[in-house]
Amino acid sequence: MKGKTKTEESWDDLLGTGTVLKQVIDPGRRPQEEDEEISMEAPRKFFALIDIETLYEGNMVKGESHENFLINCDADLFAGAHLVIPLMDLDEKSRYIFDPKFVYGPLGNAESGIPANAKLECIITLKFRAHYDDFLADLNTHERIFLAKRKNERGKFWFKREDYHNAISIYQTITDLCVPSNVSTDGDAF
Repeated sequence: MKGKTKTEESWDDLLGTGTVLKQVIDPGRRPQEEDEEISMEAPRKFFALIDIETLYEGNMVKGESHENFLINCDADLFAGAHLVIPLMDLDEKSRYIFDPKFVYGPLGNAESGIPANAKLECIITLKFRAHYDDFLADLNTHERIFLAKRKNERGKFWFKREDYHNAISIYQTITDLCVPSNVSTDGDAF
């Protein structure tokens, strides 16, 4: 009987189905009480700064690999990445293997050279995470415009795929970015 290698033993099956596997490369740190409120639940709305290297069959996928990439909703990347990022510790670097249903499924992503039903491997480093409303309030006009333009392109991507749920999610974020936090939206301005 052949035993498992050390590498095989270090993979965690996050969902218990073999569809999302995780291997910690560099453990991160849990937030201290003075840093932020400790919660065992993953944040629902957040901003995160990540590095992500996405590989298909061992080759880097340029359109899906980013340094200092700011994300904040399920549609900025593919579903698998958004599933695991809220569960990561700060400064954690981990390797993931995602089943096709957690990446681009039967359609693939021709723009990035990912064929239909492709498994992807990703190395993700979580550099920063903040509560959505607090971070949004601190963005300046240039940062908001930059993010809105990038998100508009991603919204078009999802819309072309007829994935209207993800397109709407992206466009809702654009709306948040275009309304400064100091502007009243309760109708009293008129």
